Amino acid sequence: MPKKDREDRGTRPKATQDSADKLNKLRKWFKSAVERESDWKDEAYTCFEFTWGKQWEQKDVERLNKEQRPSLTINKILPLINLLDGHQKLNVTEPDFRPRGDDDQKLRDVRKGVTKYLLDQNDYLKKKSRIFRQGIIGGRGYLYPHVKFNYDTMEPEIKIDCKSMFDIYVDPESRDPMLDDANYICDAHWVDKDDVNDLFPEWKEDINSMVKRWDEHEESLSRATSENTLYDPVIDYDKTTKKVRLVNIWYRDKVRETRYLFEGSLVKKKDLPFQDEEMIELLETRKIPRDTVRVASFVGDILLEDKKSPYEHGYLPVVPFNAYYEGEGDMPFGVVKNLLDPQREINKRRSQFLHIVNTMANRGWFYKSGSLSAESKRKLDTMGSTPGVTIEYNGDKPEPWATDQIPATMFELDKQYSDDIRFISGINEAMLAVDMPASTSGRAIELRQKQAVTQIANLFDNLKAMEKRLVRMLWGEPGKKGLIPQFMTEEKTFRIISETGDEKVVNVNQRVQERPNIPGMPFHNPFAQVVERTLNDLSVGEFDIVITDSPATPTQRASEYYALLELRKAGVEIPPHIIVDSYDFAHKEELKQWYMQQMQMAQQAQGPPQQGQVTPGQPGAPGPQNPGGRGNVGNAGR
Repeated sequence: MPKKDREDRGTRPKATQDSADKLNKLRKWFKSAVERESDWKDEAYTCFEFTWGKQWEQKDVERLNKEQRPSLTINKILPLINLLDGHQKLNVTEPDFRPRGDDDQKLRDVRKGVTKYLLDQNDYLKKKSRIFRQGIIGGRGYLYPHVKFNYDTMEPEIKIDCKSMFDIYVDPESRDPMLDDANYICDAHWVDKDDVNDLFPEWKEDINSMVKRWDEHEESLSRATSENTLYDPVIDYDKTTKKVRLVNIWYRDKVRETRYLFEGSLVKKKDLPFQDEEMIELLETRKIPRDTVRVASFVGDILLEDKKSPYEHGYLPVVPFNAYYEGEGDMPFGVVKNLLDPQREINKRRSQFLHIVNTMANRGWFYKSGSLSAESKRKLDTMGSTPGVTIEYNGDKPEPWATDQIPATMFELDKQYSDDIRFISGINEAMLAVDMPASTSGRAIELRQKQAVTQIANLFDNLKAMEKRLVRMLWGEPGKKGLIPQFMTEEKTFRIISETGDEKVVNVNQRVQERPNIPGMPFHNPFAQVVERTLNDLSVGEFDIVITDSPATPTQRASEYYALLELRKAGVEIPPHIIVDSYDFAHKEELKQWYMQQMQMAQQAQGPPQQGQVTPGQPGAPGPQNPGGRGNVGNAGR
């Protein structure tokens, strides 16, 4: 909630029994969510540590150091994560809108352009990659689309931020991957006391008093003494950092709202075309159940606020990405979870292998009792592995242990466990681009690459589901405004990129006054009453949202380019600027602009087309693939 709105609220409300009951309920919700997710978050944090290369327990390292044994880390997880991350970056997706009527085609282009503008403004591609990486490592990542008030422009701004999976706690009864069945979600993070006072100035005195009591209380209440300091729902204050835990809970509240029956539809009072109370009283009413979203915030034993959500889209305002999640009693998990044990085994085996190599030069000795003097024993103990050492003996000569051969099974195990890593992750040699036998055919390599992509396809399907939900929150659904139609209500100018790659300047929410056209004619009726309407209204139009793949790599774009050339050779009339736009070369934009100018000059020279005449660029028009101007169907049929 913007600080400006809080300042307008005045003084804080008085504490009541209802607010105390609400606080107890919220704290129970938070505790239940924390208790369910604490073990999972511990395991997820271990997955992050393994990815970073922290793969040994400290007690094991200390024990090995005491025994003068190595503790190697052969990190095979990080390259796999980098490969999946890179694959996601190179296979770009983008939202598209499918209009449900012909009249929505122009609005669809505007909506797509505005969406791209907002995503670019929020550096969305980098944030999506960050969430994807968090998901494949720890199991789940969160995007947070919200509105922030800009005091410089005095306008609300739509923001898309990343949320740490270690700050979000979900209703333990939820099973749906997109949290549609969750009754609440908690956003709990440690903040400075002064930051809380700045957000909730009406509670400043109470917060300062509460922190003072915590500082004076016994040490057992401090987060610093808790064994599970990260997730303990009882700990509200950290004496070491002087930070408090601020908990925001978004939850669903069932209410019954009044709807008015007007022209066969149930509408809200504010949406009626008239607001005359006498006329409204004549309408039939219905009480319908509705799920509303509220947000409450508390710190310690202070309920800071409990209000209706400022967003009208009706969702709990986080968008999850789940790497792998069935929703049947399990928790989301990523690629790393099943690689922990194989990685531990590789580290321990390699460390043991190095220990054997190190000890081969310092082997033990066998000697017969009484055959060595005390001095010879001392030399053998201290310099037994030193080149040129001289040992005096009386009876049988000392002999070293026979450890000059490395067990062959060590090499076999090394290959076996490396294969386990690839098998478990679903990423084979072809996708890793490692050496394959020279006799392997290109077709076999392609099939193996497709096999790997098939095994990880679920990851990218879930990423598309996250992106689709994000766009739905931005635009809303019928009867529920998304962030864009709710907050972008003023006239604004955007510079957007059209599908042909051209830049277009579009005015949205532009209010104009005009007379309606004469039916069947493109002229205004001079006698009609002047009406006000909105051009490119962002709050109208119904669309189906789809997430499409777009060519990102040079290889993909080249493949698309050659496919278009083949279609053109087959007689399909494809405008040259589309073919030019599908390939990368210098001065591409200049060539496209030159071609479009030539087309316009040719049309102007020919004048307005006569009945039955076609213009350049239209199907059937004269061109390189159709010299005589005959139809494509006839050419293709010959």
